[in-house]
Order: sequence, then C-alpha cells, then structure tokens
Amino acid sequence: MKRFFTLLIITCSVLVSHATHIVGGDIHYEYLGNDEYKIILRVYRDCGTSSTNFDNVADVALYLGTDLQFTIPMNLSDATTSFLPIDTGDPCLDPPEGLCVAEAIYEETVTIPYQAGTFHLAYQRCCRNTTLVNCESNDDIGMTVTTQIPDQVVYGENSAPNFTNFPPVVICLNEPFAFDHSATEPDGDSLVYTLCNPLLTNVAGFEINTPGPPPYPQLEFYPEYNYNYPIDSDPAFAIDPETGLLTGTPIQLGQYVIGICVEEWRDGELISTTNRDFQFNIAPCSQDIVANIPPEEPCTGLEVTFDNSSNGELFSWDFGIDELESDTSDIMEPVFTYPDSGQYTVTLIVNPGFPCADTASMDLLIYEPLEVDFEMIDDYCEDGVRSFIFQGNGNYTGTAEFSWDFQDGLPTFDDAETTDWISYDDPGMYDVTLTVEDHDC
Repeated sequence: MKRFFTLLIITCSVLVSHATHIVGGDIHYEYLGNDEYKIILRVYRDCGTSSTNFDNVADVALYLGTDLQFTIPMNLSDATTSFLPIDTGDPCLDPPEGLCVAEAIYEETVTIPYQAGTFHLAYQRCCRNTTLVNCESNDDIGMTVTTQIPDQVVYGENSAPNFTNFPPVVICLNEPFAFDHSATEPDGDSLVYTLCNPLLTNVAGFEINTPGPPPYPQLEFYPEYNYNYPIDSDPAFAIDPETGLLTGTPIQLGQYVIGICVEEWRDGELISTTNRDFQFNIAPCSQDIVANIPPEEPCTGLEVTFDNSSNGELFSWDFGIDELESDTSDIMEPVFTYPDSGQYTVTLIVNPGFPCADTASMDLLIYEPLEVDFEMIDDYCEDGVRSFIFQGNGNYTGTAEFSWDFQDGLPTFDDAETTDWISYDDPGMYDVTLTVEDHDC
C-alpha cells in the first residue's frame, strides 16, 4: 500500500434462427371427469441460437375407429417452449458444441362425449432430418405420435401414461448409456415398455391440419437395422420392460431415429399404447476435465466470492480451515466468510469420485484491506533549512514493513513507522511517499 503526499516548501514559512426438422414427440391425456380430457402434446425440433419454428396451431385428430370425430387445435401462443439441456448424463463427458433441440408443450382441454369403442388421438408432422443413418432420409418423411382412449364402459375412466423425463439430446460414442424412459399413470395400471417402430404420416404436407386415421404406416429401416436394433451398438440398445431403463453402448457416429412404446394393461388386457418418437445424436464427447481456481485478490476482507473456471459439472470445495469440517461447498462459485484473518489453502475437486476428477489448490491471504495514511508530526526551520518528522498511520499490524521516499530530502529513505528528521535545503514542492507491506498485503 502506498500513500503520496505533496510538500510545499516556502522559505521558513502543503431468435431468429429457424428450426429445420422434426426430431420427435409424444402425446398423452389426463381424464378430468365429466367427459373432459386435458390433451398434452410434446414436440421436439432442431433449433438455432434463438427461437424455433413450431406450428402456430398444432392440430390433433380424434378418431373413433377410422371415423374422424373432430380436430383439436392447440395454439403455440398457449404452449410452453424451451431448449433442452445438452447433458450426457456423465460428468466426465462433455458434449460437442453446436447441438440444439427445442421442446414445445401444447395443452388443450376438450370434451369428448362417450361413445362405444376406442378413441385414437394422433398428431402428424413432416419432416425428419435428411441425415438419419438407420433409415431412408428423404426430406418428406414425417412422424405420427398417437395414443388411445379405451372404451369407458368396458374399462372405466383412464388417463394415458406420461413419460417422466425428456429424452437426451446427445449420447456419447463408445460410452455405456443408461436413461430412465419410464412413465407414470394415475390409475394403477401395469405398464410395459418396448422398443417399437417409429410411425410415419399417412397424409401429405408439412404442417398437417387434419392427421390421418389409424392404422399408421411404419418407418422402414435399412436392412442392417430394425426397431429392436435401431442404433449401431454393442451391447445393443434394449429397454427393461418393467422399469423403462434404456441401456446400450453406441459404436458408430450419426443421427438415429428410435421408437419407444409404453403399453397400458388393466386386468390382463391391453387398453392403450403410447409411442414416443425421438432422434438420438451419437457424438464424440471430450473427457478433458480441468479444475482451475482463478487467482483471488489478496487482502479484501473476510468474505470471499470464489471464481471457478473449471469445465466439470460437480464441485467440492474445502476452504482450508483445519479445525472445521463444515468449511466446504458443492456449488460452482461459492461465497465463504472466514472466521479470522490468516493464510489458508483452498482446494477444489471437480467431479469428485469419478475417474475424470481433477484437483486445484490456491493459497489465499485473508486480511482486511490495508488502509495507510501518514502525517507530519513535527517540523522546524534553521538557517534556511526546513526539517520534518513524519509518522505512518493505518490498520497494519506489528509485522508491517515501511518504506519512505522523500524525493530530494535528506536522508532520502527511511524504513521506520516514524521517521527521523528529514531536511530540505531548497524551497519548492516535493513528493513524499510511504509504502507499507503487511502479510504480503
């Protein structure tokens, strides 16, 4: 810390990027009573850095058998849109840059008067990506997502299964993958999960105003693939029929379309099948995890806001107080207040407990900011020579070191808190500087 003083001597007298392709979706419903149903449609699309180009009105068709009952217009203005997180599910793996998928959740409450038979709800949209690896990828191949409302007199009231988690955008090449693809439903029915064939549209067009009736055409895989082996993988992708856990290890880069179905069983009878259609991106993922704590300015007080320029996902901080076990944090950039001044060693572990864990440490000086001043405490004038004594002031401790610079005064230097007599032979203006160092502050 330096303090300057100018001395005057007078003789003995101071978004908008557009979405490009559909990449998946699913539909389910909740029975509200009195023939009212809430229809929930989820649609996934490629996206850019800002907004996406979902249907302004997404039309869902209601069929009884093959007879259209009515369409349900679902407005984008009432929907919830968001970008899906690009998460590999493994903190040791960083996905490549540039991946982006957006989700729109449309909702609409409708009255469906009872009629004998099974109702079908369907949404259709073109077009899939032209870069798909496991099937023909012309720019006119669309998607159908569907579910059924079983006969209420035969089976009772029903709400469809609802997939709990959104699907992952990226799966890392050559890394074991596991994803909870389970669903919930409130009626106590048994749910069975299967890999199934993605469905195509049976109506031409891009934004399909009236989806076509069931049954729906199935996507045709290339010969080396099928709905049970949709991705180059070893072990092959499989889904647990009871838990919905999807597992496998991809061995080839690319974009793959996959179908997941959840069957709803009641009293031993299949009453509905809900499909989810999604495109998985198999990509190389970096494993270069580096822990890094940027240097903190010393002597700024007892409270410290720590910066963190590490690239991991999980963090374990130890703020270096030997007698405490509670001086820890697991947030990315914590704020910590030290109980006393001193020197501490701060340790950060990134992704603790994982093979890619990395550690960084930093010595930190915890002291209040050093505030220094000085004053002239005595002076006299003799034979035209003016002499002064200066004294330092501040919040430094007894270990502080002092360095004075008196410009043309004699002596020109002093290292005590209170100086000897400093004399100036000639009148003029002189700079006096005091530098104090205390605990490296």
